Amino acid sequence: MKIRNVRTGATILAVLAVLLVAQYALQKATLAQSRATVQALGIMTLLVTLVYGRSLFGVAFGLLFGAVLYTAGRHLKQDNAALLLSALGVTSALYALLDIRSDVLLQPGAVSDAAMLAELTGIPALLWGLLWGGIALAACGLMLRRLWLRGG
Repeated sequence: MKIRNVRTGATILAVLAVLLVAQYALQKATLAQSRATVQALGIMTLLVTLVYGRSLFGVAFGLLFGAVLYTAGRHLKQDNAALLLSALGVTSALYALLDIRSDVLLQPGAVSDAAMLAELTGIPALLWGLLWGGIALAACGLMLRRLWLRGG
């Protein structure tokens, strides 16, 4: 079975972002790992761009953003790198909610990641959307709780 949608790269980045939020929200990563994580996210962005980039703008943006993340990971203080990861993770998780809204709720018959997973697994696209939305909301809630307890 072939995947008909080329948005897999964006999905991979969204999943990685949600995992980063969850990791920091659950305090599994120490502050010392923040800079290395920003660098790794930059490298992953560069690789995904090189593999999945199709348009000139997409490739240029992906390469620039990946390079900025990698450089930021090398030069930011640990606290600032952790804050950057928090902002990226929450932004990505919130964007996932908008994506779910447009792909699953507003256009239920459209070809989307949820529709392809439904086709592969037999689980309805709406349930995939609800699962992703729940994970995104939980990750954001945990991140906000962690930031609140930490004092910013």
